[in-house]
Amino acid sequence: MVASEPMLTVAATESQWVSLRLQLPYDAAQPGSHPVQFSIDAVDAGGHVVEKSVFLVPR
Repeated sequence: MVASEPMLTVAATESQWVSLRLQLPYDAAQPGSHPVQFSIDAVDAGGHVVEKSVFLVPR
């Protein structure tokens, strides 16, 4: 879930912080660190980038 606007405009020379919320059902994963990837696409310029992160499941 994107906590801000679902679409936003960022110029090629800008950076923009976006808050996201990742959730999974209880007992859906073992405790620990799980890799996730965010795929970001440019709507009209054809650009694409993948950002790597981790999802931490508490014990």
